[in-house]
Amino acid sequence: MKRVCVSAGKINTDAPKETTGAPSLVLRCLGKQETAWDLAKRYNTTIGVILAANQLETEGDISRDQLLLIPRKRT
Repeated sequence: MKRVCVSAGKINTDAPKETTGAPSLVLRCLGKQETAWDLAKRYNTTIGVILAANQLETEGDISRDQLLLIPRKRT
């Protein structure tokens, strides 16, 4: 049986994501199917930055009803 999969990827660094006008700090709760990784990717930051901003040790410390500070990386 053949399956389609991704075997490689390339990041276009010549055309970075446009973040002009985007807020540098976001307040959000995790959605039903979201993870900290999903939030970090969406807001152009890292899980470590989100955990540090919220004084948390691990991703498992995040509760679904917790309002999170999500600082964004500035470009």
